[in-house]
Amino acid sequence: MRTFLCFIIICSFQLTFAKKKEVVFNFESKVDSMIMFADSILNSPSTIGKLNANEKYKKLLKSVLNDSLSILYNFHRVPNLSVVSSPKNQFRIYTWTIRTGNSEFDYFGFTQYQRKANNTFFGKGQIENFVYELTNKSSSIGDDELIQLNSSNWFGCVYYEL
Repeated sequence: MRTFLCFIIICSFQLTFAKKKEVVFNFESKVDSMIMFADSILNSPSTIGKLNANEKYKKLLKSVLNDSLSILYNFHRVPNLSVVSSPKNQFRIYTWTIRTGNSEFDYFGFTQYQRKANNTFFGKGQIENFVYELTNKSSSIGDDELIQLNSSNWFGCVYYEL
């Protein structure tokens, strides 16, 4: 009886100190490619080279963000990408810039929002993942402080705080 009791106690300790399951991100290779394109965006000698690298960078980032686990991913390895999260990690803004001239910059970004769908008759609700590309229209917006903005009419900038 004592050995059985000891066995139960040892098993309970084993379960208590078991390592938490780590999240596996299936898009790591895409992030590695993003790092390569970010280097081209920052260091390419021509504006055309920067813009071509940026198009590939945007496509990769959008495909990564379409994975619902990406909202948990730490993008600190990707240069020139600012990632700002809401306190409960349900919303993120991803922004970056390209230098197109001596004192000219263009801005790009995405927003990502997640919410739990309602429970269904057949099981638990799933996470809904919404990704929107931000389109910089700052040149046409001008100084209008009262204009309504949305993802297709965005005053381009890089966000550092939410």
